[in-house]
Amino acid sequence: YELQLNFLTSCMIDLDEKDFEKVINTCILQHGFEKTMLTIIYPFLERIGMMWVAGTINPAQEHFITHLIRRKLYVAIDGQVVRPESHSKKFLLFLPQGESHEISLLFLSYLLKTKNHEVTYLGASVPMADVIKIGQVKEIDSFYTIITSALSMKRFIQKLTDLENIFPDKEIFISGQQCEHIQKHTPPPNTKLLFEFSQILEVIESRK
Repeated sequence: YELQLNFLTSCMIDLDEKDFEKVINTCILQHGFEKTMLTIIYPFLERIGMMWVAGTINPAQEHFITHLIRRKLYVAIDGQVVRPESHSKKFLLFLPQGESHEISLLFLSYLLKTKNHEVTYLGASVPMADVIKIGQVKEIDSFYTIITSALSMKRFIQKLTDLENIFPDKEIFISGQQCEHIQKHTPPPNTKLLFEFSQILEVIESRK
């Protein structure tokens, strides 16, 4: 998919929304939305990260292209009609305070809904106190968050422990680049760290 990645890179640099729509829509028609995200969008986001570190793109270009990607995700999510089945579970999705990389959480919301799980989506940078309040008024089976930024792990683990103490019968799932750092700080027992995408798919497929 090198051709598509190069094309998307040009769209980002040139702030070309029309051509971005053309290449992404073509990929979705040919491969489906999920495969487009996994084989094109995620590698493209990795390339953006490398370009950011190298200083070859500016914040406006990154914001422009990630906004377009989020918009595609919103449309895909809105297109899912959840029909709860016997295996369906209720997930609460959030990013902790200070975490703003929302694309993976949106994609997770899409994947869960394709399997007829119910999703309560709180979005980015949510204080744990607010997560707890929602969990107390909304029926939830599992909490799910994604950590990509280097947060204060000691403080985050304490907040996880508070969450588990209040909801001892609920599962807490965490994925993202910081899972290894979280593991070193000994997360609470009900917290499950998902290091590979195959583990995330297993959670989505086998909540029965």
